[in-house]
Amino acid sequence: PLLQKSGLLQTCNFVDGAGWRDRFLANKTVQFPYWELWNVPYVENIFFKKLPSWGTGVFASYPGQDVRHIGEPQNKDFKGVFPMDIIVKRWKKGRQHGARYVVISDGLSHIQTAYFPGIVGISWQDIRKIRRAVFGQPEVTIEGCSCNCADPSWQQGKCDRDNGNCCIPVCCTRSSSFPSSSSSSSSSSSSS
Repeated sequence: PLLQKSGLLQTCNFVDGAGWRDRFLANKTVQFPYWELWNVPYVENIFFKKLPSWGTGVFASYPGQDVRHIGEPQNKDFKGVFPMDIIVKRWKKGRQHGARYVVISDGLSHIQTAYFPGIVGISWQDIRKIRRAVFGQPEVTIEGCSCNCADPSWQQGKCDRDNGNCCIPVCCTRSSSFPSSSSSSSSSSSSS
């Protein structure tokens, strides 16, 4: 009742799908399945197998902090793989199957572990990698963009793709299928 009064929809994080019942979606107990995947690939395969019957879903599977992936059961098959490459693989798979991947925190940083405050920035090169591999868009369009990012060296309305500022591709993109923000005051939808 409290959520309805506020116009909010209910969801719940189902860790490795524990406790999930399809009837929760059918009777609108939750608005979409949100699974946190730790037992990869076993539970990940279950999530993606059920996805067509759900129509949509959200998953989190943390990419880790470094290539060693010590203490990261969800990345046990990715020893030696950079976390950004895991992000690209999982995000691409999610998009191909109609799922959303929880990994980008504020448009300029990504989560590493279940401790969301431990985010790290995304480099310009990694944003290009994501755009190319996940969204099939090799370049960022910068003509006519207007940016106002928090970086004090940033000049509103002037975009420079070579200065290494991570907000450039977020502010300057014109693609409807890539999360975008036209200014720092806009919210960014980053896990589509």
